[in-house]
Amino acid sequence: MIYEQQYYDDDLEYNDIRITGYEEHKDGSATMQFECSYYVKSALIEAGMLSLIKKHLDEMEDTEHLKNE
Repeated sequence: MIYEQQYYDDDLEYNDIRITGYEEHKDGSATMQFECSYYVKSALIEAGMLSLIKKHLDEMEDTEHLKNE
């Protein structure tokens, strides 16, 4: 991927998200399909990773707190 494509994929600006599909399921969950630029994809992955790390650290802290009681 060349540098220019990282920010202008398929006519999407660097911060665009285009919803291409949405389906609600009987269990209350939903599936959403979307297109986004490289920049948005990177930001979403970063946010997800930070969220997972924070969740894990919180769980470790809770476990440690229970061991000390």
